[in-house]
Amino acid sequence: MTEEPTIESVLRVHPLAEVSSVINDATQLEIAIADLAQGTGYLAVDAERASGYKYSQRAYLLQLYRSNSAIHLIDPIGLDISKLVEFMNPIPWILHAATQDLPCLNEIGLHPRKLFDTELAAKILGLPKVGLATLTETLLNISLAKEHSAVDWSIRPLQQSWLTYAALDVELLPELHQVLSKMLLASNRDDWAEQEFEHLKQFRPKPPNPEAWRKTSGMHELINKRQKAIIKELWQLRDAIAQDLDIAPGKLLNDRVLIAIAKNPPKAAADLSLMHGIAKKPIDDYRDQLFARLNVALTLPDDQLPISVRKDSPVPHPRTWPEVKPEAAKRWNLIRTIANQAATDVGVSPEVLISPEILKQFAWHGLTNYSKALIEARLLDLGCRPWQITWSSNLEPVLSEMKSN
Repeated sequence: MTEEPTIESVLRVHPLAEVSSVINDATQLEIAIADLAQGTGYLAVDAERASGYKYSQRAYLLQLYRSNSAIHLIDPIGLDISKLVEFMNPIPWILHAATQDLPCLNEIGLHPRKLFDTELAAKILGLPKVGLATLTETLLNISLAKEHSAVDWSIRPLQQSWLTYAALDVELLPELHQVLSKMLLASNRDDWAEQEFEHLKQFRPKPPNPEAWRKTSGMHELINKRQKAIIKELWQLRDAIAQDLDIAPGKLLNDRVLIAIAKNPPKAAADLSLMHGIAKKPIDDYRDQLFARLNVALTLPDDQLPISVRKDSPVPHPRTWPEVKPEAAKRWNLIRTIANQAATDVGVSPEVLISPEILKQFAWHGLTNYSKALIEARLLDLGCRPWQITWSSNLEPVLSEMKSN
């Protein structure tokens, strides 16, 4: 039996569609909207942020494309996009990894009536790799270079090579949409996808975590609560300064510096400016505040030092459950085993079948009675979509037996 020949992917370095120059005035925007209105099908949408450079997650560039239109690159900073909002919101969009872009798009008034997420579609199909470049290569035999994915998109003017990369990010989305839609239909998962896409429209990022300071890189090196108090005080001040200046916190004062200060607190404010990893110019303006917060941590009474385990967490980490709530630990192990097997049976990752956070909530709180109807109602209440609870009938006998014992 002869093997089918391998089809080599073609590297696309320039879009085949026409690409607009960067649109930054009302007249250019009206022309772009008129062109997109003449296009057909879903609107391919992407946005570029300055993650890693800016504190905010605002959109610094919008890329829009429809079949039979040009690719339009729009600079939304300082531009009245109300007419664009009127055009975009009623029509269906295609995005890739929508949860990354929807917050910054929502921030400027853009909310899709209907959407298709190519990354999520690939996950529902059980594809092993779901990055945009991988999907275009495996499904369209077109490879894309990703060398500009982490640049500072707030810089003006934007470099031409960056704009080419940005245009390529949306050009292939309509083709991917067609291919993935056919695959979903052929596998009878089109309804699953529709439920997920409808749910995705309501996505909102989690509110700021007041305990985020605990995730400072290097926290495992600290040996006492006093050092953790220093991290907490300096992290909170750094975050406030970074937000005020709209600069990424790590660019202002990186985590390694915070850890170094906690381990060996400087004796004077001037010593802060001598430390490697501090952005001298902005930090010099806030040096006295930093030193004052350092002294707050150093003089904090012992009973006010940060606790090692967060008591305010409504659902603690499952590793603590055997000690604090043994019955929840048993439920967690049972439910997770059944959910993982159900995911394997349908060929998707467990987190696609059901959110780990929902599993934790269900296992931690439990139910007074484990009837099929009550289990399904609770899972829906926690945020599951209907397709995600079809496997939950397997929970009823094992959880009922566990409760009776």
